[in-house]
Amino acid sequence: MKYFSTVNVYTWNKDSKYKSYDGVVYSKDGKTVLGMPLKRSELIIREGCTTFDVQAVAYDSVFDDSDMFACDSLRKVIIPESVEKVVDSRNLLAKTKRAGFKVEDVIVKSKNMDGNSIGLLATCFNQIETEKLMKQFPNQIKKKGGMYISNDNVLVKYEGEAKNVIIPSYVKEIADNAFYMANVESVDIPDSVTNFGKNIFELSSVVKVNLPKNMKTIPEGMFKNCSNLVDVKIPDSVENIEKEAFYGCSKIDVNIAFGKNVKVIKSKAFSNIPWEKITVPESIIRIDKNAFEGPYDDSMKRIVVIESNSKKITPEAFYVSGDDLDLIGKTSLEYSKNFKYAATKAVARNIKYYGNKKTKSEYSWAKVEGADGYQLYASDNKKFKGKIVIDVSKKYTSKKLNFNGKVSKIYMKIRPYKKVNGKKMYDRWMKTVGNRVF
Repeated sequence: MKYFSTVNVYTWNKDSKYKSYDGVVYSKDGKTVLGMPLKRSELIIREGCTTFDVQAVAYDSVFDDSDMFACDSLRKVIIPESVEKVVDSRNLLAKTKRAGFKVEDVIVKSKNMDGNSIGLLATCFNQIETEKLMKQFPNQIKKKGGMYISNDNVLVKYEGEAKNVIIPSYVKEIADNAFYMANVESVDIPDSVTNFGKNIFELSSVVKVNLPKNMKTIPEGMFKNCSNLVDVKIPDSVENIEKEAFYGCSKIDVNIAFGKNVKVIKSKAFSNIPWEKITVPESIIRIDKNAFEGPYDDSMKRIVVIESNSKKITPEAFYVSGDDLDLIGKTSLEYSKNFKYAATKAVARNIKYYGNKKTKSEYSWAKVEGADGYQLYASDNKKFKGKIVIDVSKKYTSKKLNFNGKVSKIYMKIRPYKKVNGKKMYDRWMKTVGNRVF
């Protein structure tokens, strides 16, 4: 939901998706709470509601690259007995830790929440002491060795004093942020654990982790910013490494990414980690953009050896600002040097609507050394639906564009390309710019 800077919000009585009760927005059937006004100090979820969605109290930022923000007037939340689960339908929890909640009390009357829901609730209101929150669930949560474990065998949270943690063999799931900022040195995860939440060890001091042998996926943000992590082996069973899984783990060797059967490595999985040489084995079928993007203040030369035949491995996966990158291998990456990243963007010139005929605009950009040309995308919407695609020769660093009729805003992005064996090899997109038409 977008934010409502008011005390009450009322929906149109013919709205097909939403319905308001007591000034709070719910789903049409009233079973999911979705949004509350920013200026309220108390949220009392209606009896009959079965699902508490995190987006009810946490909002997207109005700026694309910024953190979300919270209802900073909110001090108390009352969850009725009818609520059975907590969900994060918009994947906002990664940002709620920085959202600025000031909630002082959460009263939970529900007796039917599962461990994962309790974990999501603990993350959403992480400024409340864990001990205080867990007392709301005397029949659902047990504490053992600093671990809060639910009746359905979910490790919800760890807040113990032990440096070396051995998770009990009956635990089947680890919830989101279970070890967030935990002061631990080693964690042993048993083979019984088959489900993993996001950002489990984020910002913890962990040095060594033993992962279960049957693990299929390293989840999103699992070790994000674990700057002390040194000893972790990816099991042979792992096939996917999700985004930001090892982001900022500056002491590990990024080549651990290539376990025996790893096939897919998502965006920023090993970003912000120094490296000199990467060897991509035959088993890899896809590496996403910025998966191995190095620290921006690190200027060493880098080498990538490609043994895989996949065409879904692009130079964009290995970018480091200002570096020379040698790419050696079997695929379309088979050229000696890629572009030096040029932090440029298209700058608008003379955007104007001429009566009822056309909207005319002109853009210019900085020259990229080594480029054979440039590809431009232009559109009247940010998702570039119905976009205009233009190729520009390397001789030029500006282009005039015309739109039929009047548009309110023009979005533009540009990337250079290099021709290798008759094929165009594209560099990364420069930052998208949007300009209003007056």
